[in-house]
Amino acid sequence: SKEIRKRPMIDLMNGVSKDFLKQAESISVNDTKTFSVLYSGNLGLAQDLNTILDAANLLKEYNIQFVFIGHGVCKEEVKKKAKTLDEKIKFLDPMERKKLIKYIKQSSVCLVPLKKRKLFHRALPSKMFEYMACAKPVIVGIDGEAKKIVKDSKSGMCVQPENPEMLSKA
Repeated sequence: SKEIRKRPMIDLMNGVSKDFLKQAESISVNDTKTFSVLYSGNLGLAQDLNTILDAANLLKEYNIQFVFIGHGVCKEEVKKKAKTLDEKIKFLDPMERKKLIKYIKQSSVCLVPLKKRKLFHRALPSKMFEYMACAKPVIVGIDGEAKKIVKDSKSGMCVQPENPEMLSKA
């Protein structure tokens, strides 16, 4: 309605709490020999999960483990599609924060994928900040604000959303 459009809008920045930062600093992990790619969070309609699976398929000849942590309306569909990559993809249920931080810190790279929609140009997923707080490189598949933050902070790479070739190269 016209009334709503006239109201002032403010941007609210996502981030991580001091508690998360302290936990991330205090938790140490052993290096693993396997290169692993982590996505944690909502396995939903906004997330570009099919592109991750397509990229995993392009990389199936390499010793790369893909890990999905979370729940969501698309989980079963994604698990079904991942069947052909059985040993390359692992699905885990949501877990308590300390355990999640360990998974993040043990991963080689973390993904922040959203579908290619104008709506997401201003999106700043909190997962991106959690990965950064754990000193992990991120591959962001979002156009707009998130891309600028990753470039300015030199915390990872940006790829076009819904581009499995570009994601697999990254």
